[in-house]
Amino acid sequence: MRRGVPGIVILLVFLFNSAPVMGAQTDWTVYQTLDLENVPVDMLVEPKNQRVYILDDQGEIAIYTFNGRLKGKITVGPDVLQIKAGPTENMLFLLRQKSKTVESILITLTEQIDIQGSPFKGAADAPVTLAVFSDFQCPYCARLVPVLDQVLERYPGKVKVVFKHFPLRSHPFADKAARASMAAFHMGKFWAFHDLLFKNYNQISDQKIEEVRAKLDLDAGKFAREMSADRTRARISADIRNGSEAGVRGTPTVFVNGKELRNKSLAGFQRAIDDALEK
Repeated sequence: MRRGVPGIVILLVFLFNSAPVMGAQTDWTVYQTLDLENVPVDMLVEPKNQRVYILDDQGEIAIYTFNGRLKGKITVGPDVLQIKAGPTENMLFLLRQKSKTVESILITLTEQIDIQGSPFKGAADAPVTLAVFSDFQCPYCARLVPVLDQVLERYPGKVKVVFKHFPLRSHPFADKAARASMAAFHMGKFWAFHDLLFKNYNQISDQKIEEVRAKLDLDAGKFAREMSADRTRARISADIRNGSEAGVRGTPTVFVNGKELRNKSLAGFQRAIDDALEK
């Protein structure tokens, strides 16, 4: 009995005897060019924290944002051949040639957080600044409020809490609530407005904002003017831009003297603050 031709052979015969299929036209263009001081030898992209790590032939790793802004450099030595992503956002693996080792390192960036003119609690000259990027419709931000109050109680004169606006597009009244809080700020009642908004974070609406205004006895006409004032909109836009440049992607995001805090429990705050005070 004659054996059949294997299916794989039939497939190949079909492919080689078929007429060529014309693919779609493909174009490409240079989106961005980074000018480096030395020769790049390896690169790592971390989409989650939106960083690009570039290793050069002199043993330096340059850290960039996705839009090409240089955030910092670290020197690891010329014997590092490759860099690999670690299990956490701020960990890298270094593959060293001479020592035949793989080394893990933790990278902590100190961001430039602009706190000029922002609402704050605590001593103005406190050595530790907690910059909190927040959204008035965010349930996690609301839960953080009592933790921040406890932190201020435990570190009198040593810590100040600075409020930074980061209204999320997914929250329909977040921007309006932010503008309302800044209207209250210019009328001397930011923190009272802040507390009432967060107590009602899941009920924020035009009506709720008006209720809070009335409860705090803020003049309706001046309040409306302050809400729509250029300086109010500019403050919120500046906060969003500053947060985006610092890597803020969600709320709440907290920076302790410019270093992002991952553990936002009371214990996590205490460890970070104690460390900052020691330095």
